[in-house]
Amino acid sequence: MGGQSFDTHLAGAWFFGMPGGLFGSFGTDQALPPVVSLALVFAYPLIRLVTLSLQRTSGGKTLFIGLANYRSLFRDDVFIQAVRNNLTLLLCVPIMVVMAVTPRWCA
Repeated sequence: MGGQSFDTHLAGAWFFGMPGGLFGSFGTDQALPPVVSLALVFAYPLIRLVTLSLQRTSGGKTLFIGLANYRSLFRDDVFIQAVRNNLTLLLCVPIMVVMAVTPRWCA
């Protein structure tokens, strides 16, 4: 091993996939990079979305207004009707799919 003893060559290997090591028994050493990448890809837009939803921008100036945008949203009749329509679809579509694939309903 090029002058290194066996112990010093594998000194850091317990962390990265050696059997019985910190991550080796669960395969986390291979799953961790994509999980961290996905978390960053989804976390940044989500944090940015929440930040922007608490602000009002007018003429290039940004003003923090707190929950005022949400208050006006939930007082809007069109938004409330859209939520009702979406909830109806959320409940009805799975029922219709089950009815379509069940032989008893096809007769």
